[in-house]
Amino acid sequence: MKIHLTKNEYRSLLEMLSMAEWVMHSHPTDSNENCQQYDSVIQKLLSFYQNFKCEDLVEHDKSHNKYYQTSIEDDESPVNILIKEYETEVFWEELTHRLAKRDLIEKHGRKEVAEMEQMERYEAILKETEKYYEEFEKAGIDNLKIDK
Repeated sequence: MKIHLTKNEYRSLLEMLSMAEWVMHSHPTDSNENCQQYDSVIQKLLSFYQNFKCEDLVEHDKSHNKYYQTSIEDDESPVNILIKEYETEVFWEELTHRLAKRDLIEKHGRKEVAEMEQMERYEAILKETEKYYEEFEKAGIDNLKIDK
């Protein structure tokens, strides 16, 4: 099978590969071992960088026969801006969701929450998140304290 790409399409593909690599390798987990098959496909796609005149985006380390994207190091690259925005959104979503779930369990008990219908539990957690969204909108994490 042959795939025909323009130079701009290949550059876009490199950006998407950057995001994929970030998802796979930014936080080491046990799942990273399962990424080898993806890494080899990424290496194969990066190897065409000279055909698309993308020497400014990819380097070849001949001693290890590996290809590396150079744009990853640029904090202001479109990919890194997208990743930062994504991380920020995920942070606030996770924080509010986990705090709301904790509060719901404190209010009703773990057993009762576990026995709720899925939609009922979802709506209850959603209701609990509202106060956190409002607070974080106003003050960020400034008022977040840990009591011991």
